[in-house]
Amino acid sequence: MFRAIVVFLILAAIAGVGMWWWNGQQQAMRERQDHQIGDLQTQLAKLRADNDRLKSELNKVEEEENRLATENRELTKALEQAKVTGKVATLPYPPK
Repeated sequence: MFRAIVVFLILAAIAGVGMWWWNGQQQAMRERQDHQIGDLQTQLAKLRADNDRLKSELNKVEEEENRLATENRELTKALEQAKVTGKVATLPYPPK
């Protein structure tokens, strides 16, 4: 009977050490994941800021494109009229 108790205590000690080691591994993994989550959240915030900035710049470029397209249509009309009438109409100043 004494042998059984000693074997049980040894096995319980081995299981306890194993559980302590496993718990330490799990805690280290949790800390690494928390750190990764923090890094990814920082990266996400930076990417969102970049995205907002790029959207703003794209809007500016699109506005300029629309303005130039309008001027191009006006110049095309003026040139077509000049071909028909032989007179050069007053053309808008070129863009700066």
